[in-house]
Amino acid sequence: LLEKTEGQALREAAQKAPGTWALVEKLPASWPSLTGAEGTQRRWTYADLYQDAVACAHWLLQRYAPGQHICVWAPNVPEWVVLQYGASLAGLVLVTANPALRSQELEYVLEKSHAKALFHIDQFRGSDMASMANALARPGLAVVSLTGWLAQVRACPATATLPPVDPRGPAQIQYTSGTTGNPKGALLHHMGLVTNASYVAARA
Repeated sequence: LLEKTEGQALREAAQKAPGTWALVEKLPASWPSLTGAEGTQRRWTYADLYQDAVACAHWLLQRYAPGQHICVWAPNVPEWVVLQYGASLAGLVLVTANPALRSQELEYVLEKSHAKALFHIDQFRGSDMASMANALARPGLAVVSLTGWLAQVRACPATATLPPVDPRGPAQIQYTSGTTGNPKGALLHHMGLVTNASYVAARA
């Protein structure tokens, strides 16, 4: 069992193999970016990804407190990964919402998870996700578009020391499909996620 956090695992990878590719975005050249990026062929080394994750952690901590929950409602985009590791380093809990959810289903997830923020893409498969997200905005719930968000993160100054994070503490809340009723939130901790990933890698 690996008693470490997601953020710690990324930091160690950046120290061990800083120049190795960690994250590769690959979409047809004719497809537009879902997050307003200049292209859809972006790449991050482990050093790059850790740098963005640290910047993200500082950006988050200027808005939210360790232990609070934030929700991401998006398909597979690099910003999702940056947000995941940034939340880990900041001691926040990431709530993952399926991009196929409709407004009522998403509202249920937000309420049950006590999310303080909703990070979303603007459009996906013909759905106006920005409009649906903004319609759910209320006091205590910030709505954040991922369009142009990474540029904001990279420009964010580091104004505080990152907090200590307990490897046995919560890292994510993932919701079941809810085929026989409302979805149930499964609380996952850092140690479990990192250990599971290590076993998958070893098996592969």
